[in-house]
Amino acid sequence: MKYYLYVFAILCSTIIYAQDCNSILLGEIVDFHDNSPLSGATINITGKGFSTVSQQNGKFSFKELCDGVIELEISHPECTTKFVTLTINGDTYSEIRLEHHLEELKEVKVVGDVPKNTNSAQENILSVKDIERSSGNSLGDALKKIAGVSTLNTGGNIVKPVIQGLNGSRILILNNNVRMQDMEWGEEHAPNVDVNANQNISVIKGAAAIEYGGDAIAGVIVLEPLPIIRTDSLFGKTQLNLASNGRGGNITSSLTKSYKSGLY
Repeated sequence: MKYYLYVFAILCSTIIYAQDCNSILLGEIVDFHDNSPLSGATINITGKGFSTVSQQNGKFSFKELCDGVIELEISHPECTTKFVTLTINGDTYSEIRLEHHLEELKEVKVVGDVPKNTNSAQENILSVKDIERSSGNSLGDALKKIAGVSTLNTGGNIVKPVIQGLNGSRILILNNNVRMQDMEWGEEHAPNVDVNANQNISVIKGAAAIEYGGDAIAGVIVLEPLPIIRTDSLFGKTQLNLASNGRGGNITSSLTKSYKSGLY
């Protein structure tokens, strides 16, 4: 009876094979653009609970893995997280490329308001009303009411501005951001400027003048022309000046045709 039981057990038995989990996964994390190694990347095997970190040379390894399909999750502080599916069949090597980029911060804008007048810099401005009162005068005569500004007169019509006792090439004149140097030619050459064509005239003295050039030792005269409206229009003005001293006067007129394109 026992003999038959042994034969029956042998016939019904099932052969069970144990899986050998001795495979090794060697990998390397590199930059997608230049193949440079990426250190500090975290590699996780999804669902297995295994994780490691890439070394300085970008390499990593997992030991005692079972053959089959696994999924890796690779993350890096300066890369987008990537999922990679691999088939393990014995010892396996894989190179994984990540889209690496530096963390770019938004631009930082530093905005400051520098006072017009300090101990080392002074700026005085002639407004439109001040310019209209001096519409019949030269640039030098219009500016001499400012402290520290005088004039050098040659005859009755040639008037050169003098700032803190200096004139000529020591004074920089900017007319619509263009340097004017005609008054440097000689004592009989005054600035070729019509004060009526400007909305503001500024006189900058002291350390603030260095912003416009190292040759502005005495100061800078900045002329800001009247703005042109970007529209199809025709505009202008006329000024009449009379003087009791000498019984004289003058008429100043300007007429401007502007277009939407910015031409005038």
